[in-house]
Amino acid sequence: MSKRTRGARTARPTRPSGPRTSRPAQAGAAAAAALPAAPVVAPGAEPARPLSNAAARAAARTAAGPSALLTAKAENEYVYVSGDLRRIATFAAIIAGAMIVLWLLLDVLKVVSY
Repeated sequence: MSKRTRGARTARPTRPSGPRTSRPAQAGAAAAAALPAAPVVAPGAEPARPLSNAAARAAARTAAGPSALLTAKAENEYVYVSGDLRRIATFAAIIAGAMIVLWLLLDVLKVVSY
C-alpha cells in the first residue's frame, strides 16, 4: 500500500545523470582568505553583548534552519489530524447511537421477536 499524501503533489527535482565534477580545494582556501578576520564596528558604537541563556534559546527558535520547513509541514499535518479525529469521533457517536436505538427496539420494546 502506498503512502497517502494530502494536497497538490509536486514532482521532486532529479539530479543530473552526468559524471560528477570536482571543485578545486584552492578555490575554497582563497575565498576564506579574502574574508575579513574581525567584524567591523562603527566608531562610537557599543560592542555586542553576549546573549543571555533565554535570549539565545529564543534566537535559536526563530532562526530559519533546515528544520523550519519540516516544522511548517508538521503544523499543516496537525490541522489534518484534528479534522480526522473529529470525523472519527462523529462516526463513533453515530455508531453508538445506532446500537442504542437497535437495543431499544429489539430488547426493550420487543418490536421483533425471535
